[in-house]
Amino acid sequence: MGGRVGELCGEELARGKENRPPDPLDGLDAVTTWGAWHHWRSGGKSPQQARAAMEATVLNLLAAGDHPRG
Repeated sequence: MGGRVGELCGEELARGKENRPPDPLDGLDAVTTWGAWHHWRSGGKSPQQARAAMEATVLNLLAAGDHPRG
C-alpha cells in the first residue's frame, strides 16, 4: 500500500520519522483516493474546494512528524 504515494512523498516522510504517527501512508492513501474526492464533491464542494481540502489534509499528514507527539 502507498507505493505511488510513498514515491511521491518519500522525502517528506523521511523527515521527522521518529515523531510521526505510525504509518502515515495509510492516511495519505485514504485521502488521495477517488472515494475521498467523491465524498467532498458529492457533499457540495466545488472542484477547487475539494482540491483545497485534499491538499490541506495531505500537508497536515506530512507535517505530523514535524511536531513531537505527546
